[in-house]
Amino acid sequence: MNKRIFKISVIAIVVVSIIAIGVASVSAQGPGGNNGRGRNGGNGAGTGTGMGGQNGYGGSGVQNGTGMGIIGTNLPAAVPGDVPQDVIDAMTAGIMDEYNAYAVYQAVIDQFGAVRPFVNIQRAEAQHIAAWEFIFERYGIALPEVPALDPVPQFATIGEACQLGADAEVANFDLYDAMLVTLADYPDMVQVVTALRNASEFGHLPAFERCASWQ
Repeated sequence: MNKRIFKISVIAIVVVSIIAIGVASVSAQGPGGNNGRGRNGGNGAGTGTGMGGQNGYGGSGVQNGTGMGIIGTNLPAAVPGDVPQDVIDAMTAGIMDEYNAYAVYQAVIDQFGAVRPFVNIQRAEAQHIAAWEFIFERYGIALPEVPALDPVPQFATIGEACQLGADAEVANFDLYDAMLVTLADYPDMVQVVTALRNASEFGHLPAFERCASWQ
């Protein structure tokens, strides 16, 4: 796995409002849908190679506005001064959780093929990682190393994998709910984290729940 997925160098040209993610994620398609996750649409996360995924963590979806608008055009200014350790720890927990989700969903794809909703949600996870990387770079904080997935999970059925995905998304937005308290003094981080947690609850979770009930 690459230690550094990609560097967002032209993030300012993202033109989609952060509000769009909430609307898009609610209308996201589950298994058999035809437009992927609402957060990144049919263009996915870009064309980079990243962590071995089909599209990896390529940056074009974030950089040229063809993906989703987690960063948005109305992001509050960065908070000046040193970042407290508890905020850095929260940031690290957030990006590590997204790294893990991406890798687990890749394991499902490796086992069962390019099945929905995993291929679509994995692309959205790449966008979440991109949002976190922007925050880390904005505050001059070194990114954590991408962890290896060990052991690599195996599933008896796609339905079992979908149930794990649903449980993981609940844990994800619970993590973000707790994190919002820690990040309260950083409005830019609050805006990004709120978008991420809402996408998990209102987009990813329903797709996984539908999949688990159908399989």
